[in-house]
Amino acid sequence: MGKRNDTDKAIRNIMNWADRPEWLDDRNSVFDAHLAPVCEHIDIGQDELLQELTDHGYDGMLFGIMFEDFLSRRLPPDDRNIIDDYLKRRGWRESVSGRRYLQQLRDSVLSLYEVIAVSPGKHCDLRDIVRGGDVIRVHEHMGTQNMAKWDRIAARVLGTHGTYQFSGGILPIPQE
Repeated sequence: MGKRNDTDKAIRNIMNWADRPEWLDDRNSVFDAHLAPVCEHIDIGQDELLQELTDHGYDGMLFGIMFEDFLSRRLPPDDRNIIDDYLKRRGWRESVSGRRYLQQLRDSVLSLYEVIAVSPGKHCDLRDIVRGGDVIRVHEHMGTQNMAKWDRIAARVLGTHGTYQFSGGILPIPQE
């Protein structure tokens, strides 16, 4: 099985694991932590907000951002993490690349990036606006097709041996 298929399988498996009763309350709490302040600020309910996001095509991106935040969190009372739990109990089902992807996702940080250069369908060069550091080249087919120089995105960038890729959630951020 190819690396991308292994990654897709690992993502499907961790999404199914997140539906287990012992993780539902924590997942819902993380999602609520993202949505509740926005709903309060603009005075609408979560269902109405989600419908608006769906109507404008942002529901998938937002779900990806919130779900990855859940996957990377250490939760009370004992600093537990869903990916650690899954890999401990079912990690044997995953390929080496699938396990590595989940571990990188667990350890990743959402940041704000500026697009310095882009080759649509191939790669983009990013500068981390929040954490600084060197410009990195992210190899990505779909995610770079609608990018332009100076765009800003919120994303998680995963790296292995100097090669970088986006995780699933990329959220465009307007300059304003």
